[in-house]
Amino acid sequence: MRFHYEHGIKELKKIEFIDLTVATEPSSQTLRKISDWIKNSVGQNIAMNIIVDKDIIAGAIISFKGKYLDLSTKSQLDSAIKKYV
Repeated sequence: MRFHYEHGIKELKKIEFIDLTVATEPSSQTLRKISDWIKNSVGQNIAMNIIVDKDIIAGAIISFKGKYLDLSTKSQLDSAIKKYV
């Protein structure tokens, strides 16, 4: 029993998390597509943390291994406003 517990802990420690912020709750089909893309791009031991934040308007914000990619409409609008104000 202890071996299985310790083995399980080792396997859990291998899992990396990717934070995905979206404006609306994604459908199961969309989640499957995102999951497949992540597995093909990053690897198998990835768990997604889905965060719904309507303030980003549309698009997504991705955070993984200390890297941050903001593809949200809000960030694009904020940049455009700063450029012209």
